[in-house]
Amino acid sequence: MDWDSPSARPLLPLVVALRETLFQHERLLVPSLFAAFWKQFASALDQHLLAHLLRAQRFSTSAAAQLRSHLLGAILPLFSLYTHSPELHMPQTQEGCLLLTLDTAVAAEVLQVLEEAVGTSSVSAVAVRDLNVAGDRTVSREESSDRPRPRARDPIALLAQNGVHQMDMQQAIAILRQRVSPGQLFLKLSSTRDWF
Repeated sequence: MDWDSPSARPLLPLVVALRETLFQHERLLVPSLFAAFWKQFASALDQHLLAHLLRAQRFSTSAAAQLRSHLLGAILPLFSLYTHSPELHMPQTQEGCLLLTLDTAVAAEVLQVLEEAVGTSSVSAVAVRDLNVAGDRTVSREESSDRPRPRARDPIALLAQNGVHQMDMQQAIAILRQRVSPGQLFLKLSSTRDWF
């Protein structure tokens, strides 16, 4: 981690405070209690970062990549003193960062498949499935049952294919909705009159 980087400097007090908390508890607790403490601490930090950072802020792809680099490059090493696999103890943060840094087209596809699976898209999957249009006339369910239907993508398999194994679909949708496309950023800047 390059602590001289202007974007990394604000994280330094947080990382120092986390390190000090861990070191103090390591000195005060017997090893078995400390092992339980740091795992619980990592889990709580993981949930906090998910709820109050990844799901609460909007991110461009480049800002998300920088966040991923800083969070995983600064916080995971703190726990590497106690385990060979610190990433296993902060899966939500890691997977949230993965979702935020997906290629734009992939992220759009994942979001669409997830929304259709949980029924939160603007056009529900049931409505699309029940309404089959051929030319100018609507095809009944009986007529369409003879035709092969396009196979819906499995949302869980799609998440796993993109490195997301622990996060549920609702959380993944919430995080993907936090992405800001370059077009959205431009529109927001151009609509602000007093940005000089």
